[in-house]
This record gives sequence, structure tokens and C-alpha cells, in this order.
Amino acid sequence: WAIIREAFSRRVIVPGATRTDDVTWWLRERIVSLNMTTWFQPPVTVLASFGDGGGDNVIREGDYLHVDFGLYAMGLATDTQHVAYVLRDGERAAPAGLTRALRVGNALQDIIRKELVPDATGNDAFERASANMRAAGIDGLIYSHPVGAFGHSAGSLVGLSGAQRRLPVLGDVPMLPHTRYSV
Repeated sequence: WAIIREAFSRRVIVPGATRTDDVTWWLRERIVSLNMTTWFQPPVTVLASFGDGGGDNVIREGDYLHVDFGLYAMGLATDTQHVAYVLRDGERAAPAGLTRALRVGNALQDIIRKELVPDATGNDAFERASANMRAAGIDGLIYSHPVGAFGHSAGSLVGLSGAQRRLPVLGDVPMLPHTRYSV
């Protein structure tokens, strides 16, 4: 997470000059300098622009950034996604709506995480998490997969971004003790 924090800082990003590809390559170079490797190119994108977004991949004040980041460390693959807001001059925090959205997203992660228990299937976890998500008044998507020696490791799937339903075969696999999931 420290690598991503630095990548999304003003040490790396100069609003109005730095492009998303610049940050992607900074991430790759930083990982290599730490003698680590990635299992996919860490794409940095502008999810939304609340400033003068020009659609040219230049990062500007008021932009909402996203990175999908997976590296190998200590023999295991990681898979994490982070978002960041580029503060405008004089701002000390992201807009209240983005802060609220992050809180809701984190609450959904907690709901999903509580259902990732040994012996339950991915479909069991998906159905319970979906019910709890709706009960909490959250409108979201559920997708979780095991991580291990490979980024998308062997084990049960819990939903898919494009398939919010029970999944045949891979959703029917029981979750095993000591399996780690990307949420």
C-alpha cells in the first residue's frame, strides 16, 4: 500500500502534466527497484473527473483515480484495487460524496469478508452477502476470488462483476481454511 500511496502523491503526480501511463510506469519501475515483480501491468485510470477533465489521460485536480495492483511478494500474489482523489488547490479533503462512497464500499467489503468462511461455497457466500448488502441499503456488486501462488488462484468464486448470480462449478466449490481472498 505504501507503493500506491507514493504513486498517488504529489511526489509522482503533477496535476495538469502527469499522464496515467506515467504513473503506471512509475509503479512498474518502483516494483523492479524493490526486486519484486507484478503479475499484470498495474493500470492507472481516471474514473471520473470533477475538474477540467479533458479525456486525454492527463491527471488534473478534481480527478478520481483508480489502480488495479498485483505483485508477487514472499511467494504469494496480491490483488488490490485503490482509488484516490486529486485535491484541488486549497482543498484539504475529498468531496463529501466521494468520502461517503468510500465508506459504503468499505462496508460492503466487510459484509463480503464475513461470509468467506471454510466449508461454505462461493455461492453460499454470494447469497448471504447479497442479502446483507441489500439489508444495509447498499447497491453494489460482489466479486471475490482466491489469491495465492497465482493472482487468481484455485478455489471458489464469489460472484463476478458481470454475473451477479450463483455461478456453476466454480461457485459450488467449498472454501478451504487458510485461503486468502481478494475482496
